[in-house]
This record gives sequence, structure tokens and C-alpha cells, in this order.
Amino acid sequence: MSWTVPSKKSMVLFFLVLTAFSLVYSPFLLSDGFIGLSALAFFKWKNAKGQLSFMPDVERFRILSPLRPHFPVLSFVLVFAVVLWAGWPVRDWDFWFDRLRMKAPFLVLPFTFILLPEITRREYLGVLYFFVAILFLTCIGVGINYLNHFDEINIALKEGRSIPVPRHHIRFSVLMSIGIVAGLYLYREGFYLFRQWERKLVGGMTLFLFVFIHVLSVRSGLAALYFALFVLLVRYILMKRKYLIGLGLAAALLAVPFMAYKTVSSFQAKVDYMRYDWYMFRQGEGGINSDSGRFASLAAGWDIFRKHPLAGVGAANLRVEVRDYIEKHYPGFEVHMPPNQFLYVMSGTGLIGLAVFIFGFFYPLMIRTMRRDLFFLGLYAILLMNMMTDHSMEASMSVGMACFFSLLGLKRGRVREGEGVREGERG
Repeated sequence: MSWTVPSKKSMVLFFLVLTAFSLVYSPFLLSDGFIGLSALAFFKWKNAKGQLSFMPDVERFRILSPLRPHFPVLSFVLVFAVVLWAGWPVRDWDFWFDRLRMKAPFLVLPFTFILLPEITRREYLGVLYFFVAILFLTCIGVGINYLNHFDEINIALKEGRSIPVPRHHIRFSVLMSIGIVAGLYLYREGFYLFRQWERKLVGGMTLFLFVFIHVLSVRSGLAALYFALFVLLVRYILMKRKYLIGLGLAAALLAVPFMAYKTVSSFQAKVDYMRYDWYMFRQGEGGINSDSGRFASLAAGWDIFRKHPLAGVGAANLRVEVRDYIEKHYPGFEVHMPPNQFLYVMSGTGLIGLAVFIFGFFYPLMIRTMRRDLFFLGLYAILLMNMMTDHSMEASMSVGMACFFSLLGLKRGRVREGEGVREGERG
């Protein structure tokens, strides 16, 4: 019995779905997903006889010439480059190698997504649909566990801990915010796989995720979500010129957090703990508290940048400098790296590195088609706010989700330009 080799397109879709799943559950599978996509991009997969072939796909490489049309994708390489060239002189080799490893997706994945076969609208939206469904089912499980351990978890929340979720709670909440924006996009596009009633299912799942992210009450995810919704609301007002409706929606958006504080116990506990921790930090007594170490690291990052404004202390040496500052000025405090990506880059690589980082990461927004795409604009708003509240591009999961969704959107955006269709500009 002969075995038929699946098409390259089928394998690409499999690894796209696997990567979306692994963002929620498994760093190991995340690596497998990216490796699989890269292998499919750089190698043939099938020869003319339909047999497996792992020879380099030289014909496909020709689309890299000229490079200019691919600049919005290849700009991501600059994020890796700034860590590479700004590492010298090296005082902490282990830290530098770890930073380079963490940024490696910015070097490899742009070429991967350029070389992959083009994807259709249905395939692109199908991946987002799967991602929203996975988040929905996962949050049901998280909610059941929360109800089963309601008292214990609420006590933990008052001590600065979080509701148990798969992997890191901050990264998970940011994924939820992306899922909510993706759900809004799918609902607006009227997407369904099999039956039209699935559009209502998408709306219901999105509403559930919106409510549940307030139950989780992770500040980074909430800040990212509300900033994205604000940006999309401004976009709606400017495009539709419906100012009264826009003001009404803005008022409703502002009212939701206040309602959550009054009605959701986990949300209230988180807000109260943040206020308490800030007070303790101001008193110089917050060394063991989760937020106080972050406040101290912000002070460390700013002081390091002030002393080395142009080129920073070197991407390889930042951990040593922050540790020395905390031990000197905040003895007994837990050592954190500055929880702001821009301050992190500024203190390590100075204003030069910051300029390169911002240009490399945000250059895709200079493309009009991408700027007007609802999901892509919302995604970048989420990533921007996440960078403001965390050094998110220094964690593998955050790097993975930023590269995956951004490059997937850019991949589809280039196809839309070729088709002369800009779906994100509708309505």
C-alpha cells in the first residue's frame, strides 16, 4: 500500500495551526512549529514524482530578488541585529548568548514567511478561528479550576499571585487580548468554516473571552486590550465620521473597568494589591512584594540610560548593571530587568539601538494596507502596550507570538495587494 505525500500547502497549514496551539500550551511545540515552517520554506518537500525531497528549493529562493518589496518583512532582522552589534564589550557572555537565542526568530522567520507558499483569505482566517477556539476552551478549563478552588485562589490574589493558567499568566493574558481582537475581526468579516451560524459562535466566544480577561485581572493583558480597543475605536470614528456613536462607545469602554472593580472579586483584589504594593515601595519596604522589584528596576534602567544615553552599557552587560544598581540602592529587593521594552533597549543599547529597534519592529505599519487592516492594527496596538508594561521581547513566548501573528498578517497582506483586495478596509 503506497503512501501519498501530503502537499506542501497542507503541511504549512498544519504547522501554522500547531504553532497557534503551542503559543497557548507548549514552548517545545512552539519551537517545533517554527522549525517545521522553516523547513517547508527552505526545502522542496516533494519532487516532480511526488516523492519526499529535502533538497533546497532553489527556484523558490528567486522571489527574494529584488529584496525591496520584502522590506516590511525583512525589517524584523534589525531587531536581532541591534542585539548582535550592541553586545560589545561583553562582560556577561551567558546573558548575551541567551539574548541572541531569544532574538533568533527575528532573523530566521522573516525569510521563512517570505518563502512559504501564499495563503488564501479562508486559510488565514481559519488559523485565527482555531486560535480563538483554543483560547475559549482553555479559559473554560481555567474558569472551572478557579471555581473549584475559589477561596484559595482569592487569597493568593490578595498576596499578589495570579489565577493558574497554562504557562505564564502575563503572556497568556496578552494572548487573550490578541484572541479578542481576532474574534472581533472574524465576526466583522462574517467568517465561518462550515455553517453560517458559526459567526454567532465566534461572537459568543469573543464576548466570553472579553469577560474572562477581567476575571483573570492581569494588568498587562487588560492594558493591552483596552489600548487596542481605543485605537480601533479612534479608527472607526475617523473612517465613519460617527462621532456621537464613537463617544458613546468610548464612555462604555471606560465604564467597564469600574464595573469590573465593583463586581469581579479577582479584579478588585488585584487592584487593591497594586495600590498596597505601590505604597510599600514608596515607604522603602517592598522588597518581597512582586511589584516593588519592578519599580526598582525601572529606576535602575533609567539611571543606566542617563549615564550612557547614546550607546547604552551594551546588550550583553545590562543584567550585571541592573543587579549592581539594585544591590546598591534597593538592598533586599528582588532583582528584575526593567519591565518596559523601550527602557530595556535604551539602557542596553542607547538611543541608537532604540531607533534601530523601533524602525525594525514598527516599519510594517508604514505600509498603508497593513495600517488599515483591523486585526493587524489591533495586534500592533497590543504589542506596543505590552512593550510599555513589560520587557516582552525578551521572552520566547512573546517573541513567538509577535513574530507569528505579525508575519502571518504581512504574508496575507502581500497576497491582498496582489489581488487588489483590501479586506481590512471594509466597514
